[in-house]
Formats: sequence, C-alpha cells, structure tokens
Amino acid sequence: MTIDEFEQERVEIKKKGLSPYVEDHLMAKLRHKYYTALIDKQEKEISERLLNNMRFLNRIHKSKLSMNNMTDYMGLRSDKYLNATIIEGKLAHFKYILWIAAYFGIPSELLLYTDLEANEGTIKAQYPALFK
Repeated sequence: MTIDEFEQERVEIKKKGLSPYVEDHLMAKLRHKYYTALIDKQEKEISERLLNNMRFLNRIHKSKLSMNNMTDYMGLRSDKYLNATIIEGKLAHFKYILWIAAYFGIPSELLLYTDLEANEGTIKAQYPALFK
C-alpha cells in the first residue's frame, strides 16, 4: 500500500460520515494495513541487501560464510537462526548481524544499509583489509 492509496482510503472513510467510534476503528485498521505493508517492504529490502552483501563479501574472501566457519574463526556458537540469517537473510536476531559484520571486519550498518558491490571503490579505500 502506497501513501497515496492510504490517503485515498482515509478520505473515503471520512466521507462516510460514520460515528467517531466506528471511524476511529476503521482508521486504526487502515493505519495497521499501511504500516504493516511499509515495514514488510523495508524488511524485504534490507534482507535482500544483506544477502547480496554477504555474497559479495564471500567472493572477495574466496570463502563461504557458514556457521562452521564462524565457529572455527571466531569461536562463536549459535543456533539454527544464524543459518536462517546467513542463507535467507532473515533478520531474526540482530546479534547475528553483528557477528557477520565482525567476521568480515566491517561495521554492521555497511552490511545492512549499503550496497557494497556498487560502492566497492569507496569501501576498498575505507577498509583495505577487506580486499586482502
């Protein structure tokens, strides 16, 4: 649902001339629908960026991020949710994002909010150890 669709539905509810209680209830349902769609869209975008960034970093490091590699390299043990983050980009536990960022040696905000492949030159200048 876009903001335009939200506004259109909001105006339609107002035009009906319903009692304040019913109008408030319908507006609450409309806001729920709008914000649920907005947050789901943002979560999908961040998850896709996370997956793309992990694939890019795997290519740079010439190794594949896995629970076993993290355990061997960092000594961190985890549960199945880390695998869901690594394989599917699921954002179940933010702590795992921090683990993955530490594994690759970059700040977590870069991993989540920056397209690393598109900004490779800038990232290479700021984090030269990533490319060794």
